[in-house]
Amino acid sequence: ISAYGVNYIVNNKPEAKRGRPQAPKAMSVEGTRLHRQDFQVMLDSYGVVKPRTESQLVSQVSGEIVEISEHFREGAFFEAGEVLVRIDDRDYRAAVDIAEAELTQAQLGLKEERARVDQAQRDWQRLGKGKAGDLVLRKPQLAAAQAAISSAKARLLSARLNLERTRIKAPYAGRLLSKQVDLGQVVSSGTTLAELFAVDYVEVRLPLNNHQLEFIKLPEQYRGGELSHQNLPEVLLQA
Repeated sequence: ISAYGVNYIVNNKPEAKRGRPQAPKAMSVEGTRLHRQDFQVMLDSYGVVKPRTESQLVSQVSGEIVEISEHFREGAFFEAGEVLVRIDDRDYRAAVDIAEAELTQAQLGLKEERARVDQAQRDWQRLGKGKAGDLVLRKPQLAAAQAAISSAKARLLSARLNLERTRIKAPYAGRLLSKQVDLGQVVSSGTTLAELFAVDYVEVRLPLNNHQLEFIKLPEQYRGGELSHQNLPEVLLQA
């Protein structure tokens, strides 16, 4: 039976069917003339949004905090020039009064010294001979009186500045990040009152690789020349 089966398979080989090749399908092609145009490039990156200006609010005078603004709290917004903290100014007002009195006294002393100088010149013209010396004409005393005027004006200016500094104002429009003092607390010169940041601009630092840098043109300037893309590991963008 096996021999018969082998003989049948050998004598009855299957024939391969051959057909005609199929005709290619019809294709419709549209063409257009190439021309240069702008297009938007999308680059993926990530970064942290940070304020461009961030600083500490520091007291320049010492004293007790007697008043704080309703915007002097964490997360609150404030405007430029707004008074955030006010320090007890009674001592500084007294210092201004004392400086004004010293200036008035120095001005009176200058008038008296000028009268003595005029009298000395008349006495020398009436009794003296030759050229009078500076001490005789009281020129050093007059210069000292004029110097006392300048010194008194400087002390008055310093006293007024200290009085003005008792009203601590916001340097810019911003937001309070954190505060370290509160009402009734005694602070000294140089004490940090709060941390704040401006709300006009924020910065996002986005890292880009060399392949991405090929698709952008940076407007940055470095010492009068353009900055090379290969020297920029990061790009600073403003939002």
